[in-house]
Amino acid sequence: MDAAGSQPAETRGKTTSEGSTVVKGILRLEELRRGEEGQGLVEYSLILVFVSIVGIAALGSIGGSISHILQSISQTLSAP
Repeated sequence: MDAAGSQPAETRGKTTSEGSTVVKGILRLEELRRGEEGQGLVEYSLILVFVSIVGIAALGSIGGSISHILQSISQTLSAP
């Protein structure tokens, strides 16, 4: 850039790969905001949250029995 803050003549009008990536990202966000793809993204996120909650609840309910099984295996293996 020159002292005035504008681009040098040899780079004016050219797009860097970094700049075009940023523009593409902004355009993609705008598409998601307006389009139905954004709705699908929200739906998949809600499904992921629901599956996570169910998985945590399942592990919490069977965690005690798994612990008991692992302790009995450990005792069996450590017995002479």
